Amino acid sequence: AEKYYNEALAVYEKIGGKFTEDYEATLNSLIYLYQAVDNSNKLVATAETLLEVTLNLYEAQSEQHFNAQKQIAGIYMDRKEFNKAEKVLLEGRKQSVDLEGAWHGDFCTLLFQLYAEQGQLVKAEPFYQEAKRIRNKSQQDFWKTIDFRSIPYQYEIDDQEVRLAAAEQQTDYIKQSEPGSVNYARSLINLATLY
Repeated sequence: AEKYYNEALAVYEKIGGKFTEDYEATLNSLIYLYQAVDNSNKLVATAETLLEVTLNLYEAQSEQHFNAQKQIAGIYMDRKEFNKAEKVLLEGRKQSVDLEGAWHGDFCTLLFQLYAEQGQLVKAEPFYQEAKRIRNKSQQDFWKTIDFRSIPYQYEIDDQEVRLAAAEQQTDYIKQSEPGSVNYARSLINLATLY
């Protein structure tokens, strides 16, 4: 499969250059292949190329570029290349600050995760708080649009709220009893996934 993807990339580059949607789509397919066969060196190079392509094909504040930024940051984090991941995530956060939607919250959540994984809880917490604030606002805006009479199983929403409240209480307790511990970092990560 790799041979055919690379051949297709060569054809696309010859026909229209690297900055085409077909080239981008083929890079995405190649990334999935490298993830499946666990070829991290080629995965990094391909994801970095995708980042360049999306920036030139679309713009810095596009869904495609934000996805590419999140993808390469995740790859860097998996490889423990935290400085590279931080640079990409801070750039994405800055680019997404004025946009509607979840992008800014996504970058804050990933920055929180990045710092928490490194045990930098003081650096992690402001990003957690910012992501929480963004998620709460977007959820409130979403709930305003729902006609609750049309939801036959409303108790499921209440269950989520109970889980969230319990997780917040547990995180507060661990923060008081074990500040700066791995357990505290894990409880923050668990809480972030509920938002």
